[in-house]
Amino acid sequence: AVKVQRIGHLYALVVVQNRGKTATQLQQALYTLRDHLVEKHETCPFSNNSWCYYQKGLALSAEDESNPPPVLRQAYLNPDDLSRLQDVFQSFASIEMCSALTLGLTQNSNESLHSVLWHNAPKTKRVSQKSLKICASLAVSTFNEGSTILAAVLADLGVQSPRTTLVHFVKRDKERNRCRIQAITESHKRRRHHLKAQLVAAEASRRKREKNTTYKSGAF
Repeated sequence: AVKVQRIGHLYALVVVQNRGKTATQLQQALYTLRDHLVEKHETCPFSNNSWCYYQKGLALSAEDESNPPPVLRQAYLNPDDLSRLQDVFQSFASIEMCSALTLGLTQNSNESLHSVLWHNAPKTKRVSQKSLKICASLAVSTFNEGSTILAAVLADLGVQSPRTTLVHFVKRDKERNRCRIQAITESHKRRRHHLKAQLVAAEASRRKREKNTTYKSGAF
């Protein structure tokens, strides 16, 4: 589990440090991660803020001779482990995946997996364990792949989605992408900060009014 978390962390660093580049460039950068995990750093980026500890150490040592050169660590994965993960790397470094990651953002900064799950299965309604598992699977699928993945799920179940349903799925994904891009604009950031400041001021005012209230009829 720790190794998986570490690989996921490095994957995120590669995506963030290649933000704004083309999908092909991001794909090539992700392929260097595969070599990095077996302590092959020839293709890792050379800079003082590189995600690769070895190339970062070389860059810092070149800038200041007082910095000791980096020492190779024990390989994080052995070649056999890497070969078993080959299909996973191919999937997560595909052009389709990289095209969706070029901005280095999530699909919606205000969206979380939990919100998607509870939208499918509200906490206010009782559902069976089987229903909850189905909702969780659908939440993970739509959160990672978008609404269009539901058409593939229905196809696997032998249900052919009508054209209007497919159009609806595409529109939902476009709207999510629009919200994702819109949320990082300066105007929307200022708007969020303004609303937050209003809420904080309102809460402070309410506490000030109730500060000296020790008893209120019907309050308990």
